[in-house]
Amino acid sequence: MLLLKIVCAFVFTMKMTGAATGSWEPWNSWSQCYETCGPSFRVRFRACAQEPCPSEDKREIESCQERESCEGPWTTESQPLANDLPAFNGENVVEADSDVDLVFLLDESISVSAHYVTLGKTFIRRFLDRSMESYDGNHIRFALCSFSSEFNVVFEYGELNQSEMDDAVEGVRYYGGSTDAAQAVDQLKAGVLTRARPGARSILVLLSDGFFEQDPVAPSGVEIFAVAIGDNVNDIILSRFSDGPMFYIQSNSDVTAAVNDLLSAM
Repeated sequence: MLLLKIVCAFVFTMKMTGAATGSWEPWNSWSQCYETCGPSFRVRFRACAQEPCPSEDKREIESCQERESCEGPWTTESQPLANDLPAFNGENVVEADSDVDLVFLLDESISVSAHYVTLGKTFIRRFLDRSMESYDGNHIRFALCSFSSEFNVVFEYGELNQSEMDDAVEGVRYYGGSTDAAQAVDQLKAGVLTRARPGARSILVLLSDGFFEQDPVAPSGVEIFAVAIGDNVNDIILSRFSDGPMFYIQSNSDVTAAVNDLLSAM
């Protein structure tokens, strides 16, 4: 198998002490192939384990990425893109008297980067603001979880009011680490998702770049939407996990359109 490796090298200077390099954590596991069939590639990452690290904040983008070729063994039908959706006009949002329990699952792993995690947080805050304009607060409840190598519940359904949710989203800190989406979804299925109200629409909104160590198994009875964050995303994996169209965020200017498109799709 042809091996194609792209290895990131970082060189930086320590003040007063000259040049130095940090130590690295072991490589993460290889991801799956990223094409539906035929020639493809897979990736793995490693992170800075000990200072001096290759950026001012050692939890920023200090990973090294390695790629190799592989064969994608599966097939899947393509999903429509977000720009295929009708423009949001405030009328095609799900009825305001429908009960909805919606959980955001934010990928804060090292492949996403701190910058795009921040954009994901901006998306969540704007979505909260926009959806609360259309829903009675008694009919829609929100939860937020984040993941990388670890899974974290930020807040549960109905636990916080709108202002408190906004503060909690803003307070999510970039973690880095590997992308264990399978564990995160399993934790959701065993925890937060079990606390959705009987008869309510259960919705999961995943914000990620799609570079998973292992594909998650979609929970049954839950509507899943994927928001691809970053300028290098694996939308094949994301579309296979989700039920509807893809929504893309590469810059702050994309956020409002993505929020409106998701509301239209719901």
